[in-house]
Amino acid sequence: MIKRQRDEFNEYGEIRILKGKVLKDFKGQVQLEPELKTAPSLTLVNRRGLLRLGMLLTESEVAKTVRNYLLNIEEVSDKEQRLWAVEREISKRERRRLTDAIKLYEGKSIKGHEYVTFTNLVYKVLFDCNVTQL
Repeated sequence: MIKRQRDEFNEYGEIRILKGKVLKDFKGQVQLEPELKTAPSLTLVNRRGLLRLGMLLTESEVAKTVRNYLLNIEEVSDKEQRLWAVEREISKRERRRLTDAIKLYEGKSIKGHEYVTFTNLVYKVLFDCNVTQL
């Protein structure tokens, strides 16, 4: 499932693959199952990624547990928390559209200008501040 949906997991920074020195350092800091001690790489999925995986899976106990967890959270969340979650997702989508548009514009027409310059320009117009201030 992770291989088929890798772009979605990567888009939100929910997956990380450890190899080489980083993996060696990780193995030195945690106590692993014996079969993982010789693994040449290790795929880590954060909590949000695990929830996404549970939603993508359809026929497993893990998926059923994750769906129940999400439904339980929905039940106990107040209206303000649910609104915040919806607004956050909308903001992420809009931010992606902005960054894609800047990259497209930057790649075709303008040389020497950095992505940050454009982002700051847009933020100045929209929010009267730059990225750092925001």
